[in-house]
Formats: sequence, structure tokens, C-alpha cells
Amino acid sequence: MAKLKPSSVGLTLGIMLAVLYTLRTIVLLLFPDFAVDWANKIMYNMISIGMPVITADAFLIGTAVLFIAGLVWGVIFSLVYNKVVK
Repeated sequence: MAKLKPSSVGLTLGIMLAVLYTLRTIVLLLFPDFAVDWANKIMYNMISIGMPVITADAFLIGTAVLFIAGLVWGVIFSLVYNKVVK
């Protein structure tokens, strides 16, 4: 098996998480009732879920945290994978 490049795997995972978080935020902003209704159906109306408040700074912090977490976990995964696969 070919070895994985830690930087490539980390950047790929970080970018993917940031893009998915951005898409999730766009869906929440465009269709707030749909998101809340869908979450209530999943929880069988056991808890009351309201529309989350999305601010610009919270969005940027969330995107940055997910990118960094993806970068770190991608690097860790590829290093462990390379050690195991030898």
C-alpha cells in the first residue's frame, strides 16, 4: 500500500469540514423552518428545538475550529496509517 502524505490528508479533511459547515449554515439561513422541523421529527418532539442564532463571528470561529480539527486529525490518521501499513 502507498503511504499517505500527512499534510495532504490533513488539508483535505480540514477543507472538507469547513465546506460542509458552510453548506450547513447556508441551508439553515435559507430554510430555517425546514431545519427546525426536521430536527424535531428526528427527536420525536421530545425536546423543543429552536432556530440557532448564527452570527458572523460565530460562523468564522466555527469554520476555523473545524478546519484546524480536521487538519490535526487528518495528520494523526495518516501517521498512524503509515505506521500500521508498513
